[in-house]
Amino acid sequence: MLLYHFGSRPYLVRAIVERVEADQRTAFLDLAASARTAREVVRSLWANVSAPAMLPFVRLFFEAIGTTAVDVSDAVTKPWIDESALVTSQLGVKFDPIEIRLGVAIARGLLIDVLTNGDAAAATKSLELFLDQWSWC
Repeated sequence: MLLYHFGSRPYLVRAIVERVEADQRTAFLDLAASARTAREVVRSLWANVSAPAMLPFVRLFFEAIGTTAVDVSDAVTKPWIDESALVTSQLGVKFDPIEIRLGVAIARGLLIDVLTNGDAAAATKSLELFLDQWSWC
């Protein structure tokens, strides 16, 4: 039945990735609505995605990205850039899509680090260093 609705396993995987990403972006917008600074938004989102309870979903996300034969690039990064335009506007900071893409890549790289060594505290320190250097935080 799933193959009937999605056409193939790769398209089913893409739908799962899109859904998980959409849920995370909704959490991002909710966090942004109550935050005073961009740094506060990023820290809150990081605490959410790097929490031990989320790691099985993070692992599934990376596995899905790595094993699907369907291009998911427009489902995993572009929407973050689009949503960040709204958030930066709300917070009164300059929107730079290149910087947002870098931030998404840094966060994903640090999540891989957390998955491989389990040290979320060290990854969080690295994120803080990045935030210190990021112009809009």
